[in-house]
Amino acid sequence: MRIGYALLTLLMLSGCSLFVPKTKVPIQIDSAQQDRESDTLIVMLPGRRSGEGDFRENGFFDLVRDKGMDALSVNAHFGYYRNRSITVRLHEDVIKPAREKGYTQIWLMGISLGGFGAILYAEDYPEGVDGMFLMAPFTGAREISEEIHNDGGLLAWNREFDPGKDYERRTWRRLQIEIGKQDPAHVVLAYGNSDRFANANAVIAEALPDSHVFTLEGGHNWDTWRPLWQNILEAGFPQRISNSSVD
Repeated sequence: MRIGYALLTLLMLSGCSLFVPKTKVPIQIDSAQQDRESDTLIVMLPGRRSGEGDFRENGFFDLVRDKGMDALSVNAHFGYYRNRSITVRLHEDVIKPAREKGYTQIWLMGISLGGFGAILYAEDYPEGVDGMFLMAPFTGAREISEEIHNDGGLLAWNREFDPGKDYERRTWRRLQIEIGKQDPAHVVLAYGNSDRFANANAVIAEALPDSHVFTLEGGHNWDTWRPLWQNILEAGFPQRISNSSVD
């Protein structure tokens, strides 16, 4: 685990929320359009070394629009994690206004640190969005994912821990809840087989239906993420989950 991610864990505070709001600085948004054109919105969270404009530059917006959905990305940089405001700012600046515009389906798509942010948001606002696309998500220390694997997998994992202090386990517990609470699960996972988080991501994959897991040969980079995102959308997500839930 790199130093930056280790610092992220150390910056978390105890309490009923993973991130306590500490700032009123709104998150900057890069939107594909100003007006709502669809009932479905994909909100994209970048990795630590990426910005909101990278999704547009790498064709992620175009792929979403081609499927008749709306998209926006947010500048959820490391500062929002460092000052523990990521979830409240995401909720107040992005999700609530989107609901007010009339979106009935809102999905988070997070890459790397952004995937971690999506899980944190689900922890603090369990009913805030309709599902998550996790692309090569960071999930904390390797030892925890190995522990979960050795305990029989995520859905079987049931160790006791202090929910006010053991932050990384709380993140995994939230993943467990999100995957288990709906059938089909409203979680879709994608990663490169040579990604530095591939082993931890594989633990998540074991808990998901095969149809919800997308992998390719590749590493932790846009050259891998772009075709993975295309494959997810070509497979009919998120509509196939929304339609299944209605049925």
